[in-house]
Amino acid sequence: MPGIPAEMKPSVADSLCDRSRCLDTDDSGLGELEGAPVFILGHHRSGTTLLYELLERTKSFNIITAYHAVCYDCLLTHAQRGESDTYRQRLNDYLAEHRLQTRLIDNVKIDADMPEEYGMILYKRSGAFSVTRKNVPLLRELCRKIQHIGDPRRNVLLKNPWDYDRFPLIHELLPTAKLVFIHRDPLNVLNSQIKALQKNWTADPNPYIGILFDSYARAQRNPLIKTFMRWATNPDSRTQLVRRFLTRKYIRMETFFRRQIGALPPESHLSVRYEDLCADPNAVVDRIMAFIGVEAQSACDYASFVNPREVQLLAGIERNREALLKKLAAVSQIPVSGSSVS
Repeated sequence: MPGIPAEMKPSVADSLCDRSRCLDTDDSGLGELEGAPVFILGHHRSGTTLLYELLERTKSFNIITAYHAVCYDCLLTHAQRGESDTYRQRLNDYLAEHRLQTRLIDNVKIDADMPEEYGMILYKRSGAFSVTRKNVPLLRELCRKIQHIGDPRRNVLLKNPWDYDRFPLIHELLPTAKLVFIHRDPLNVLNSQIKALQKNWTADPNPYIGILFDSYARAQRNPLIKTFMRWATNPDSRTQLVRRFLTRKYIRMETFFRRQIGALPPESHLSVRYEDLCADPNAVVDRIMAFIGVEAQSACDYASFVNPREVQLLAGIERNREALLKKLAAVSQIPVSGSSVS
């Protein structure tokens, strides 16, 4: 099996998945990947999760879930023994025990079937959240596993904000892949990224993240790291360290996107706006399905699953609004305004 664990899973994950009893040791039964894998790519907090959830509701794709991320090394064994639902329920029981109903950083419902980023699996097995030349065999194995234990007739649908600027490599290594980019008003992206970091470091440790990464739990127990992160994400901090770092990162990634996207064949990629997705989700989903060349297997009103909220800009963002608008407007794929859609 490709990949060497970057860190051992914490004991809670071992217990939830019965790793010692259910470790996958033979993947010879996996078939070749059928259909083109579909990637949803965008900045963190740009709407990748919403788009992933809406496309999942078409029932036309195999997706990565929280259960897959937590129990990745045992998925084949669970399926072969007919025990997948048992371990999904174990994860749900754990989340209920810790009174987790949402991801805490937002209002996305959390359970074993919650759509999850494949970067979580890449990191645990290769030490990198994003695709690299070294871990692409792991990515291919992941796609084959998910399709094998799911519906072999369906394309694999993946999302990973960590790979937003890795699309040239994804296209090179997986040339048949379809890439769906989602873009959002960058001022709101930055605002949401900082809020997410604040919630992960100013509140009690997130038990779900602790299952995935023992390093997060260790960092939360380290008073120096926790104090630094709380200071760095403090909206009233004069240095605004995290805001400055995230702004530079955003500009770097958008500059790369603008320079490189033209090198890809037009039929390999599609860009949509988060604001359009919120305003008319049915039209955007239909457009994406036509681009992929797949028909929805379940008809529904996607608008009923979208509930935009008014954006409240953090004090540090509001104070520096004009300066940020000037910096971001030069590289953004969409108009920059700090709109009211959240």
